[in-house]
Amino acid sequence: MTEERSGRWVTPPVTRDAPAATWVAVEGTAARLRTGVAWTAPDGRTVTGQAPVPSAAKAGTPVRIWLDRAGRPGDGPRSRIDTVADGVASGTATAALSLTALLACLALVRRRLDHHRYAAWDAGWLAMNRRRKPEDA
Repeated sequence: MTEERSGRWVTPPVTRDAPAATWVAVEGTAARLRTGVAWTAPDGRTVTGQAPVPSAAKAGTPVRIWLDRAGRPGDGPRSRIDTVADGVASGTATAALSLTALLACLALVRRRLDHHRYAAWDAGWLAMNRRRKPEDA
């Protein structure tokens, strides 16, 4: 929300044809190329600059670009679905990691208790064997 309030979306025309993308970004998203665009600043003057545009955008085609508070073009804020997806993924990972740590602690405590229980059984059997009389055998 803070990112959304720190700038604005504008739809200026592309001033030069954008090249066609021949590669894809490492993240698997479509490549965003920069080319010339011209937009109107809040004070009414026309500003030109380089902005990320879709691949093969033709001159004169309107494109949606993000301007920060200083009026510089950028990629814009993250979409809400990306933010929610990241939150769900990190929450799930945290829950899974917490459950794994809890189960590991449970296994360690159980092993320690089993060790004491087996030692008590051994001591009990030894005490019973000492009490037995040789003629009972």
